[in-house]
Amino acid sequence: MTVDRPCFCTAGFRGPFIVQVRNGNVASVETLEGVPATGNGLGDVSALTVPGIFDLIGRSFDAHRLEVQFNQENGVPMLVQIDRIALAVDDESTVRVSGFRVDN
Repeated sequence: MTVDRPCFCTAGFRGPFIVQVRNGNVASVETLEGVPATGNGLGDVSALTVPGIFDLIGRSFDAHRLEVQFNQENGVPMLVQIDRIALAVDDESTVRVSGFRVDN
């Protein structure tokens, strides 16, 4: 799946990233060009997984605004928009997911 976190932050955090998970663990995180994404700017790679995105949603119920769009076929969150504090500047965060699939 591809995960994008658009923000006014470093490209190493924002992505987009191609994320592969095997047996519940992150197997690889790459840029769209196929280059391994590494470094401190990336953050916790488990946050780039479906369970990690659900954790983010669960931690955001007290936000001023929380909007989530789910894939109707598989229930995967495809868009998460969070505004933690009303009228605050640059506290918003967004996660976009595309291309989710399960390989057997």
